[in-house]
Amino acid sequence: MTIVKETLSQVSMARAVFFTPTHKEIPSFYRGNEFPESQINGISLVAQQTYRATLDKKLGLHDFFYMSTDTYRLFFRWIPAGLIGFIFDTTTSFPIVLDIIQGVAVKLDSFFQNELMTQQSHERLVIKFDQMIDVSEEALGLLGLKLTQTIVKDADIDQESLTVEDLQRFIRQMEKSAGLIVGPSRAAEMSNKMKKIMGK
Repeated sequence: MTIVKETLSQVSMARAVFFTPTHKEIPSFYRGNEFPESQINGISLVAQQTYRATLDKKLGLHDFFYMSTDTYRLFFRWIPAGLIGFIFDTTTSFPIVLDIIQGVAVKLDSFFQNELMTQQSHERLVIKFDQMIDVSEEALGLLGLKLTQTIVKDADIDQESLTVEDLQRFIRQMEKSAGLIVGPSRAAEMSNKMKKIMGK
């Protein structure tokens, strides 16, 4: 995902940065030529196991921790979307490191939260649209399904990226088309049922 790559690539002071997602749909990211990717994967695995062990023991949600060696400090920051890891020299200012980590975490967490809200919003619209199609079939039978297909095509409604405006346009077009078939009264009744679905 571009936002992860762009954000972590800007952490120039770090010897290595990586992101291990909690969901398969989100790609992982790694930058740090002096550390083999297999080594980074091992570090990430240990960090995840440590985090889960902490949760299992109910010691509280520790979303930040670090480990030190003679040469490096390894920092880990958890957000709901995954684990963000950083490797800095021990000589790097601790307050500066903390500011960098917090800035990255806030930016990525905000992005993923917005993505989640968008996804959930789309899922709700899909459910509403399916319910509207049911209303049209209930009122018009198979003709309702055929009208739906025609309106979706003519109004250029993309069911993969539905918007509120799409559903409103669908209701208007469905009422107009149905009015020519079953009369304005029954068409308006059907339209009102769809508007109630929109208002849920």
